[in-house]
Amino acid sequence: MVVMGVQNQPGTILMTVSDLSAIDAEIKVAEADVLRLHLNDRATVTLEAIPGETFAGRVVEIGASALPQVGAQAAAREFKARIRLESATDRLRPGLTCDAEILVAEKPNALVAPLQAVVERAVAGGERRTGVFVVRDGAAVFTPVSRTGIIGGLDIEIDGVPEGTPIVVGPIQVLRNLADGNRLRSVP
Repeated sequence: MVVMGVQNQPGTILMTVSDLSAIDAEIKVAEADVLRLHLNDRATVTLEAIPGETFAGRVVEIGASALPQVGAQAAAREFKARIRLESATDRLRPGLTCDAEILVAEKPNALVAPLQAVVERAVAGGERRTGVFVVRDGAAVFTPVSRTGIIGGLDIEIDGVPEGTPIVVGPIQVLRNLADGNRLRSVP
């Protein structure tokens, strides 16, 4: 970068010189997700300028501190991360906007349920347990899960409910008010 100026006076950018042999995607990661990132995690990057094409990459940098917040309304913190694209093409240019999906954990053949099916309820003794409502004879029955695990997209890994068991899915407000034995009807 060449800048014209005199003693701490801002100048004008005359040109930007870029090395296009290695392209990094600079992304912002929400504070809720940043601790799950690790160097060399696999990533898939998509660009608005090249729809329908994806670029594979790996995480090469994770910010140690949050980015400065802009505006009084900002509440959630974000951290900068860099993804090095493995197959840079001559169509990529510095400054293009992108989205990234980073694979932080993987478990083949895991049993998953929709996030909208998992709820926390008080059980005997006032203890709070996480579980799902299973469908038995047309009625809802709260069934605690032994463990929840990886969250991916709109699904969460669960243990303790046999595979193929019909479960109730719905808005959290409805599931909070659902009680054992409530009759159910299917909604298309």
